[in-house]
Amino acid sequence: MKQKADTKSPREHKIPSTKTKTVGKTTAKTRVRKASATVMPTGSEEIAVAAFLNWCQRRNQGLPDDPIADWIMAETTMG
Repeated sequence: MKQKADTKSPREHKIPSTKTKTVGKTTAKTRVRKASATVMPTGSEEIAVAAFLNWCQRRNQGLPDDPIADWIMAETTMG
């Protein structure tokens, strides 16, 4: 006989916690989400974001596009 694989069915997955709130005579359940960690960009991702922001400033000032200058400027300001 084959043994069943040790897998969870879709109903067995962790369900977000709920809080009960009483308003007047009725009771309502609300779902509570846990805060997720913010992912911080590193290295070239940080430079890419800074270069994009440089491009946004350049565009808002009506200046022509210069992606290489935006990238170099981002690298020099980030150290």
